Amino acid sequence: GRLRKYLNCTEIATVGVIQEKRHSGIGSAVVNELIRRCPKEIYVLCVIPRFFDRLCFTEVKTFPAVFQKKIEFCKKYGFNEDEIFVMLHKKITG
Repeated sequence: GRLRKYLNCTEIATVGVIQEKRHSGIGSAVVNELIRRCPKEIYVLCVIPRFFDRLCFTEVKTFPAVFQKKIEFCKKYGFNEDEIFVMLHKKITG
């Protein structure tokens, strides 16, 4: 996994766990570490919203323009628009 920084937002990008190690908590640990390192808000574009929902991400319909380009890219690989999600995680401070 990695953080990708744009002018107006930060994205969790390219999260992956090899098949043999999936469902062992590695993906969650990677994403949680990226969240820890990020600013107050962090976006993710994904096709597995249930995974990110468990990590306190929420689907958003309003998002930075860079994600519309990414949605169009995903469509070229056979995903329908209703299978592609932009999600946002906001850190709670206090």
